[in-house]
Formats: sequence, structure tokens, C-alpha cells
Amino acid sequence: MSRAGTPIDNPFAERFVGMFKHAVVRKRKYHTLGEFLDSAKQWINFYNNRRPHESLGQLPPNDFAKKHNMKVVPYLTNLTVY
Repeated sequence: MSRAGTPIDNPFAERFVGMFKHAVVRKRKYHTLGEFLDSAKQWINFYNNRRPHESLGQLPPNDFAKKHNMKVVPYLTNLTVY
């Protein structure tokens, strides 16, 4: 468990959240929660399935996982809020 206000405790999560905020949250105004969730779903699927990552040999995370017999992140079809 990382300490509150200490981003160096979990740099991978901090990097992902920062990229998510830049690409989705701050990208535009959303008029409904549904619009936001749809954009978030699309970006997460893009990130895991199409976006090349330099640290993974220019492969998307799921392609890297398949290549190394690791679990892949399931394709998101729906995001909901409870």
C-alpha cells in the first residue's frame, strides 16, 4: 500500500493515471457521465490493445503479454458506476 501523497511509491500507477487524465479527463468537457465513461472505455482499450509502448519493444501491453504467455487485460465492453 502506498502512502498518501507519495507518487514514488507506485510509479507505474501514477504514470498511467497521469496519462489517463491528459488523454481523457482534461481532453474535453463531458455533458453526461455516460459520455465520459465511453471515452474512458475507448482510451483504455486503445492503451491496452493498440498503443505501442517503448518499454515493451514498441508493442501494446496485450501483444507483449501474449508474446510472453502472460495474462492479457480483457477488452472492455462496458464501464459502469455503482
